[in-house]
Amino acid sequence: MERNSTMTGFKYQNFTLGLAAFTLTMFAADPTALASEPFEQTGVEAKSFAPLTVNITSIDNDEGDILIAVFNSEDNYSSDKTIAEKTVAAKAGTVSAQFHSLSPGSYAIKVLHDEDRDKKIDLSFIGAPSEDYGFSQNARDPFSQPEWEEAKFELTPTGYTATIQVK
Repeated sequence: MERNSTMTGFKYQNFTLGLAAFTLTMFAADPTALASEPFEQTGVEAKSFAPLTVNITSIDNDEGDILIAVFNSEDNYSSDKTIAEKTVAAKAGTVSAQFHSLSPGSYAIKVLHDEDRDKKIDLSFIGAPSEDYGFSQNARDPFSQPEWEEAKFELTPTGYTATIQVK
């Protein structure tokens, strides 16, 4: 099933790599998600945040951008409903991004090296991806995106560092 969206939307046959530029509007339902530090309100439990560092390795060149999408549930992962997104300039070798407004819990990450900055995965003449991509836990499936269980990790209160190889 194809899903049209301005934020996500590069498709590869039956799976999506739903990545795009970071938008602040996705946090509109939770104003504390943008706070750099949890704030306190009388009668309201303050949220605790844990740092997530994402290192993307094996980047072939400096062309385009690296799109990073973070998901907090199997349903969101399958339907490309991100909890956080970032775009960083591509640099041959390794680039890193940090997320500071995530609560401890289960997450998965999708990454695309969007060399032509069109916010979609490009396909070869035979329909195979021609831009590099990767998933948390370096999960891979030759014919579709890996399952949530293969890509998920636990963000603990002390944080987590994910290293994702794009290929």
